[in-house]
Amino acid sequence: MNTNCSMLTEEEMSMIKKTLEIKKENLRNNREFRLSQIKDSGEVLKDAADMAGHEEDLEKMWFFLNRDQNNEQKVGEALKRIDNGTYGTCKECDGPISFKRLQIDPTSELCIFCKNELELEESNSRTHQLH
Repeated sequence: MNTNCSMLTEEEMSMIKKTLEIKKENLRNNREFRLSQIKDSGEVLKDAADMAGHEEDLEKMWFFLNRDQNNEQKVGEALKRIDNGTYGTCKECDGPISFKRLQIDPTSELCIFCKNELELEESNSRTHQLH
């Protein structure tokens, strides 16, 4: 592992890796559960109100399924960064991402300074689009 880029200790890296692996397993279980719910939702509905409610439930299930799949992908990418020694290094400035930030969001790819700058740019972009 390339530890000269990251300021994380082996213990911190191990703790985060374990957290990511648990999160990945939970997301996989959620995905399988949601898929089984969607497959089992083919019930016969008698009136328009039931059909509308059922359709809304299905939309919610698909929304959560997509969200979980996106999160599962981010977790997988974070685990790959751990394996290739780039985890904990900001993809924008190559500086270290703090352990505290990685504890809060172990899939973080940006240090807090670059993340704040990105959010400020996005906010300014939205403001200019409104005018």
